[in-house]
Amino acid sequence: MLWQLIAATPSPSPSPNVNQDLVTPGVWGFAVTAAVMVAVILLIVDMVRRMRRLNYRSEIRARLEAEAEAAAAASTDVTAPQPGPAPAAGSPSSGRGRR
Repeated sequence: MLWQLIAATPSPSPSPNVNQDLVTPGVWGFAVTAAVMVAVILLIVDMVRRMRRLNYRSEIRARLEAEAEAAAAASTDVTAPQPGPAPAAGSPSSGRGRR
């Protein structure tokens, strides 16, 4: 019984009155398929370029952050300036000087 389900049934032979040009995709089908393939390839190339650009930007950002942390660590090693008294309200260093 199982062998009857697995056995291949023969397909009917094509009818002699069916025009094979109407059944196959033809030149237009090839042209559309080729256009879709070209579009997909161009999209993949563009995506790879954008991903590479993002990777370069993240590497540069990480490098800049590491340099900033190193500079901050170097500046904290040097004696930090001691906070002084706040400037008076009428003094030129308070930002309310002449214009």
